[in-house]
Amino acid sequence: MAPSSTDPAHYTLSLVNHRTGHRLRLEMVDLPFPSRSYRLRVNPVR
Repeated sequence: MAPSSTDPAHYTLSLVNHRTGHRLRLEMVDLPFPSRSYRLRVNPVR
């Protein structure tokens, strides 16, 4: 079963463009499989 957009993130990365000041937020959700696979959410809406 794939994680939904409401599953809690295991990791959060914040990226900043230092020229423009734009921010990008990436959330990584650990998938429930034996191998290390992640689903990325970009700028998630809460």
